[in-house]
Amino acid sequence: MNKGVGAIVVLLLSFPAWAAELTWPQAYVEQNVRFIAAQQGPPSAFKAGLSNASSQRRFDSDRTVYGSLPAGAQRATGERIVLSDFTRGMVELELAFQLNQVVDKPITSVAELRSTTRRVAIALELPDLALLPSTPSAQEIVSANVASKYYVIGNGADPEGLDLDGLPLRLFHDASMIAQSYGGGVDGGQWQALLALINQRLAMGWRITPEQWLLTGALGGMNVLKPGYYHAESAALGGVAITVY
Repeated sequence: MNKGVGAIVVLLLSFPAWAAELTWPQAYVEQNVRFIAAQQGPPSAFKAGLSNASSQRRFDSDRTVYGSLPAGAQRATGERIVLSDFTRGMVELELAFQLNQVVDKPITSVAELRSTTRRVAIALELPDLALLPSTPSAQEIVSANVASKYYVIGNGADPEGLDLDGLPLRLFHDASMIAQSYGGGVDGGQWQALLALINQRLAMGWRITPEQWLLTGALGGMNVLKPGYYHAESAALGGVAITVY
């Protein structure tokens, strides 16, 4: 974290508890304060939420929001997930990316971003809405770190030559398809969504390393997490699967 963010953290901690509503900058600084207080070490991933018009309408937001996933949040494909770890667990179909170098300064163009990206994979994100207030504002979603809990990543591929926005993606629960979408189902398409995610996290004082994953937001909606076998697939990227019990 940089010194500027540290100074804002001090200011936020002195912010009156009776203040009626967080502003966007205050919400993001509070998110960082909570994350740093609860975790040891840097995030294992960064994420976008409310990343399309439908989810923004649901939570009365005028923008995509961003959060961090802690070390230990990643679960392996094929792993058994315990439903009792969640109170209001959800499952989302997403794309995730890794970079080929450390990034600590804003990326200025999609062309630069393409040359910096080494891997794209199909992913499942498993947020827990119980981490949010009962009827959260968009700013409260941000301050609660966008309900981050677990995520699962497939094997993935080099994005060179792939039409990411045209990729068909499907999510199944047991034998039933519960989500179907294309990669372009996030605001601005995948490359713009990834660019915005990276630059917002950098603006909040984080640096991004090749080991960290970048999840660009839900495709095909958010589904209640239930016992059973979840499998997501894309012909170009392979699959990812978990069993919930």
